[in-house]
Amino acid sequence: MLIAHATIVFTRYILLEWERRNNQDSRSYGEIFYLFCDEIQDIDYQTAIRQPGRFTAPPA
Repeated sequence: MLIAHATIVFTRYILLEWERRNNQDSRSYGEIFYLFCDEIQDIDYQTAIRQPGRFTAPPA
């Protein structure tokens, strides 16, 4: 009986926290995330290969 009670309490807590995050947490703004991702320009393969080389020190 105690396990059933604890399971119900934890389930209610999870649902309440999920509802709070959907209403208050800025990370749950799904549509805004996709709008910002659409604005970021994709880079081509050549640029992706060259960029890590910029951050390495030149050989001594």
